[in-house]
Amino acid sequence: MSESIIAADPPEFPMARTAGCPFGPPQRQRELQAAKPLSRVRIWDGSSHWFVTGHAEQGVVLSDPRFSADERRPGFPHQNQGMAETVDHRPLPVT
Repeated sequence: MSESIIAADPPEFPMARTAGCPFGPPQRQRELQAAKPLSRVRIWDGSSHWFVTGHAEQGVVLSDPRFSADERRPGFPHQNQGMAETVDHRPLPVT
């Protein structure tokens, strides 16, 4: 992966929204999307994950079997601590 894609200090995700339309993406997210289709972000637990904003890149990710929605896999980026702690109490994803 190109070093220019990887930020030394990735931004927090989700990013703070600005006043106005509550459905519009945050300004920082728009900036990342305009600058590069792949970037790193840091989530609630301090781990860093890929943030894919490019349409073509999203198609590649969604069609690649190496990517998974199975939240039981190690390193899965859970939305918050509660989701991570209750993973064993939710049904398995349909395959």
